Amino acid sequence: MNAAYVTTADPSDVRRWAGTLYYVARALEAQSISLDRIGPLAKKYAVPLKAKEAVYQNLLRKRYLRDREPIVAKHYARQIERSLSREHELVFGVGTIPISYLDCSQPIVVWTDATFAALVDFYPEFTNLSAGTLRNGHAMEAAALSRSRLIIYSSEWAAESATSHYGIDRSKLAIVPFGPNIDIEMTAADADAAVAARPTGICRLLFVGADWERKGGPLAIDIAAALNAAGLETELNLVGRYPGKPSLPSFVIRHGFLDKTCADGRKALHHLFLSSHFLVFPTRADCSPVVLSEASAHAVPSLATRVGGIPTAVHEDVNGKLFDSHAGAEEYCAYVLEVLTTPGRYRELALSSFEEYRRRLNWELSGATVRRLLEDVIGNHA
Repeated sequence: MNAAYVTTADPSDVRRWAGTLYYVARALEAQSISLDRIGPLAKKYAVPLKAKEAVYQNLLRKRYLRDREPIVAKHYARQIERSLSREHELVFGVGTIPISYLDCSQPIVVWTDATFAALVDFYPEFTNLSAGTLRNGHAMEAAALSRSRLIIYSSEWAAESATSHYGIDRSKLAIVPFGPNIDIEMTAADADAAVAARPTGICRLLFVGADWERKGGPLAIDIAAALNAAGLETELNLVGRYPGKPSLPSFVIRHGFLDKTCADGRKALHHLFLSSHFLVFPTRADCSPVVLSEASAHAVPSLATRVGGIPTAVHEDVNGKLFDSHAGAEEYCAYVLEVLTTPGRYRELALSSFEEYRRRLNWELSGATVRRLLEDVIGNHA
């Protein structure tokens, strides 16, 4: 199978889109799919569009998104069209923007984590949008979905948005979750040993996130504080950016940004996962955060919010626990105390988290599933 792999950013850069562009490509190639990478795509009209963005922000007090400008998407499409050849059996895009105005004879398939409609007023950067951005964004999304022969979403939440907001027939959709964007080689025996090695006299929480406020960093600190106040010694390890104010309590340990592209960064993150009892992830808005798959891959249950695509990644009392977005630290605290004080409960939850990774949250399985879906697309097209 030969496919044109289309991305606006560099698909070989592990730091782009949290590494998903890179790992999606690797998962497909592991299934004997030959990928011709078309990306990064050149941006046109950058200077005038930046000026337009500044006008909207400073004068009109509205948010203008340059990548939802039709001239940008049309320029992407022309670049892709010039790169396609008869050898390409299909066009595979990660994200809808570059294929919104793409005209080609090959069937188009997209694998992504959200629709434009699902993001509006959900992510901070998609709030208070200008009327033009809203109009263009919806038009581009609708055009991309109608052009696609198959749309693969990483969550049920995203798929539901495609049907409810854009009227896409469910037969055109598939749900395939993302795997962990970090190389992991753990057996069931390794997972069992890691769980057994975690201390019983202290609770170790792990928070991983670049966007401190949106990912729920302040609540993560409150949860650790509540557990300490309840008599369970707890430490919270922070990975990612922290705004620096106010000063952190003594039970919080900062590790800063850990670069998964280098051996030292991967080793440090791997150690933090293995030594943690829970990933605490009280995010306010997220589509399909791969850190949840990464936690399960290390036999670490996730304490996450029931928002966006997270319920597809975290199943209740299988690989973690979901909380309402308005839940306070006390609810998280009560659950942790119940799990850790019930004999055998934590071990069972941690090992079932690892089994969820092996059963459905890994790139090998997701890649094989997508391979079968692509075979159907090519067969029907022929």
